[in-house]
Amino acid sequence: MKVLDNVNHAVKVTMNCCRLYGLFVSDDLTKRQLIIMRAFSLMLYLFFVGFFITTQSALIITMWGDLNLMTNVGLVLGTHLTLSAKVFTLHYKEKEITNVIYKNEVRLRAETREQGKYIISEMNRETTLFMRLFIPFGMGTVTAWLLCTPKGELYTPAWYPCNTTKSPAHEIILAHQGIAVILTATLEIAIVLLMTSIVAVCRCRLKLVGLSFETICDDLPSNIMNKLTADEQVIVAKRVRENVIEHQAVLECINDIQDCFSSAMLVHIAISTMIICATAYQLAVSMEVATAVYSCPWYTFPTSLKRSLLVIMIRAQQPALLTAGGFAPLLLDTFVSIMKASYSFFTVLQNASE
Repeated sequence: MKVLDNVNHAVKVTMNCCRLYGLFVSDDLTKRQLIIMRAFSLMLYLFFVGFFITTQSALIITMWGDLNLMTNVGLVLGTHLTLSAKVFTLHYKEKEITNVIYKNEVRLRAETREQGKYIISEMNRETTLFMRLFIPFGMGTVTAWLLCTPKGELYTPAWYPCNTTKSPAHEIILAHQGIAVILTATLEIAIVLLMTSIVAVCRCRLKLVGLSFETICDDLPSNIMNKLTADEQVIVAKRVRENVIEHQAVLECINDIQDCFSSAMLVHIAISTMIICATAYQLAVSMEVATAVYSCPWYTFPTSLKRSLLVIMIRAQQPALLTAGGFAPLLLDTFVSIMKASYSFFTVLQNASE
């Protein structure tokens, strides 16, 4: 297969990366080659992502009631479910997404104005910089995950019909999980970067539409009365119509993006929220320390130790909380406050612009 080209470097890299997983297959493939690519993509998904979803779901069922273990397994399971939603979106909406990318590609390559080329180059620079920062961060997280796993344990908890602590089952499962983590993380990074890059290209097209309106009369001769002649009115009317058509085309691309990615983003946001809540819930056990202190034989302790236990119980009744940079706790009230403040700020900016 030939390498896909695109005016945006991030779109080019991520699309070719997705093709390694059987997505965005080329149109020049024969029917047999297409079937092979689809089968390869399905087997790759089932062998890594689907296998994890099955084994982790089985572990949750077998350990039902153990909230701590269910929470730990649910974190990784939620990540795989999010990736599955994105993969299914790219598979079933492949033609629509490819069409949006093609339309954006044609429009950006047709730009001849120096100011327009500068806008495109700035967009390309921003998306490339984001990609270069996002990839090391994501792969660094995966590397830290693999290296920090205690010896003798699996990278991700899952149910297996064998003893995972004995050789050679432990080494085989560990190798499978390690490869799966790297491959799924690479695909997740590629899909996220592709989605953000497509949105950035649409934003660039909107800037080009704005530039067209700003410079609509730049090449027309000015007169003392600041009025257009009859011929100039015809020229301006034609340009306005062309700009409106281009603006409508961009809005249609944005609607296509919405139709393609809205379901996947809903799953992503829902599961991300559940992961954050589950992580925060794990700290709720800090309040159980007070009960544990009371359960000890404190009545046999001297008065000094009883006072120390009382201080511990008072402190343990205050729940441990996660904070965002030390500024705000991750609570429902904080989320509601942020949403209210964001909408108020948006309203102020909208009124100011009007």
